[in-house]
Amino acid sequence: MGSSIFLRTLLLALLPCTALASWRKDSTNPVRQLVEEKRALLKRRTLERRDVSSKYLVNGTDIPFVDWDLGESYAGLMPISKEANETRELFFWYFPSTNQNASDEVTIWMNGGPGCSSWIGLIEENGPFTWFPGAFRPVYNIYSWSQLSNMLFIDQPAGTGFSVGDFNGTTEEEIAEQFLGFYDNWMETFDTKGRQTYLTGESYAGFYIPYIGDAMIQSDHCADYNLAGSLMFSPYIRSIPNDFGQNAVTKPYVDTYNNVMGLYPGVGDPVDFYQAITTADEECGYAEMREKYFTFPPSGTFPTGNLSAECQISLMVYAGLAEVSPCSNIYHISQGCPHPSDPLSFGQYSDNASIPLGFDKKTWHGYPNMPQMRNAVHIPTDQKDWQMCTDEDPFGPASDQSLDPFTSGALTRIIEHTNNIIIASGEQDYRVPTNGTLMVLQNMTWNGQQGFSEFPSKTFFLPRTFSDVSSQSSSGKIGDWVEQRGLNFARVYAAGHELPQYAQGAGYRLLEKLLGRVSNLTSDAMFSALPGDFSPPPSNETMPGMNGTRSD
Repeated sequence: MGSSIFLRTLLLALLPCTALASWRKDSTNPVRQLVEEKRALLKRRTLERRDVSSKYLVNGTDIPFVDWDLGESYAGLMPISKEANETRELFFWYFPSTNQNASDEVTIWMNGGPGCSSWIGLIEENGPFTWFPGAFRPVYNIYSWSQLSNMLFIDQPAGTGFSVGDFNGTTEEEIAEQFLGFYDNWMETFDTKGRQTYLTGESYAGFYIPYIGDAMIQSDHCADYNLAGSLMFSPYIRSIPNDFGQNAVTKPYVDTYNNVMGLYPGVGDPVDFYQAITTADEECGYAEMREKYFTFPPSGTFPTGNLSAECQISLMVYAGLAEVSPCSNIYHISQGCPHPSDPLSFGQYSDNASIPLGFDKKTWHGYPNMPQMRNAVHIPTDQKDWQMCTDEDPFGPASDQSLDPFTSGALTRIIEHTNNIIIASGEQDYRVPTNGTLMVLQNMTWNGQQGFSEFPSKTFFLPRTFSDVSSQSSSGKIGDWVEQRGLNFARVYAAGHELPQYAQGAGYRLLEKLLGRVSNLTSDAMFSALPGDFSPPPSNETMPGMNGTRSD
């Protein structure tokens, strides 16, 4: 038996590239059969190691509208402490990876809000199957992050999504404490203590992640968590309405993108609106601030603190966009009406047009709430309904009472601990403008120096894939980046707030960078671990940049 396995392994190693490239195309190909046998063996061994977690095992053939076997995954509710009477439990869905490079790591995904479910990321961004807004049914996601790493999606804090109980907290420190209580139980159940942990998420997760990561490295059990890095998309790292940096970039942003935002001319008296934000930009000192402080390297620190209502230009623009059109989308400025149907929409979040085709608003309560789905992920039918986002702020009427992670130093500390933090923004996102985030970072000191010494100008490059349309991603130069002293900042031109949704290939590449699977974002190496044949079509006449390599 041992010699047989050795010979098969040797055979795979000696096969020519042409044979390896063609194995996926022929189900009877012996190479494919060998690989499938290897995958099946790995799956059996993985399942044998996880007997203790069997009650969470998901039947991969029982996911509604998914007409293929989803493979090994685990889902359900787990308490946030070891107290016998603990009633607060967080929902998770865990997808172990068959990627051999992922054997010693866990990558956690969380959405923001606060109070928004990570089903948003799972279903519409980076999960093993995606049901994009406007699509008729879920499809297989070739850019699933579970092909790179063991992926753990979590609804947190308590009360979010399928998670049960009340958070009953007012600070990020309490968020972190409850999260680590859950994660301790989860690591014990799945025997992952000591594995490298990567924290990823978007939007308000920019508050969650630095505090959770900081709690990990400050813990007496730091080695159990083994925080190795973080990837945050369009993160809140400052309170936007009251942030000098975010408001300072508003006027230039509107000037640049008014062709799609339509704020002036076009809102009431266009001269008055243009004059109003121009006057505020000057009188609040933003024009001077940009000239003096938005420099590379930075010339010093700029003021922080609360702004007067007259100086909150970002809110003025929100109001202006609402007047221009009820379809204005601050999360992706180039999108408008009609709104595509959304499988996660229901009730107060939707109208009939946004319900997936073939369903009725009266009976449709969101994809996760389907009885078959609830049964598959071990959610009792008599338990509360899933919601995309909670009706009320989890922190209560006064909202989050914590200092932002920039001011508290939590963000600085996780950078200096891991030297592996990536912040990525979509240029089409007005909710958290790219240059606003960059300006905040220019005001921050980490690893002994303030800000970046150079503007993000290195090419963010994606290789061209050659396959059917469903697997296509943007290719070539799709953005730019800079990396210094353990912090990488990247910008993607065509993406909005939910970057892995609008730019799947970019999100996938950024995770590769976080995990160390690619050296930098300018690399022209083909994506790793994608299923399918992505080799160029046979031709002697390929256009520049169409052969999977850079043409500049």
